[in-house]
Amino acid sequence: MGTHTTRKDRAIKYIPGWMNWNKKYATRKNKLHLGCGRIILPGFLNVDFETYGAKVDVVHDLTKFPYPFKSSTFDYVFMHHVLEHLDDVIKTLNELHRITKKGGIVEIHVPHFACNTALTHITHKRAFSYYSFDLFENATEEYGQKRFRIVRRRFVYTDSRNWPMRIIGGIIDLLSNVAPRLYERVWCYWVGGSHEITFELEVVK
Repeated sequence: MGTHTTRKDRAIKYIPGWMNWNKKYATRKNKLHLGCGRIILPGFLNVDFETYGAKVDVVHDLTKFPYPFKSSTFDYVFMHHVLEHLDDVIKTLNELHRITKKGGIVEIHVPHFACNTALTHITHKRAFSYYSFDLFENATEEYGQKRFRIVRRRFVYTDSRNWPMRIIGGIIDLLSNVAPRLYERVWCYWVGGSHEITFELEVVK
């Protein structure tokens, strides 16, 4: 008898580490998945600019503001490799701040600037650093009031399912996350950069 793969199984397999990163937010009531593509996450409101033949809950172009949600609606927002495709990061983060409740979490996965695949995708507009979102933690004349508190951020070297690569990646992850500034200034280029950086941002209002 063959095995049956559910939509949930496909989503988790397609996004490595999704359950490890997000299970602590599973009890959050209102969860939003922006830029979902074909990956429909159970328990989330899934949004993209087209349906892709899947059951996307809301069709909306994420470069168009405002998003079709009331202020302070969501407890948890998830964006997996979406922000690098959008035109204006600051406007997008401000909009995420608007639609997320005080104390809510915005989790963002983006490509690291030194990764060899960061800019090979023709629709990628930018890559990111470990420190890319620091400006949102402080009120500034240029960028306005404080928007977020960085709860957690980490480099993820590889999403490979090959065990030798996962072991090597684990060692690089350990070293890079212990000394992120040294990693980005010096030796990230020696190992080809990390596959991604993941951020958990708590909304401050």
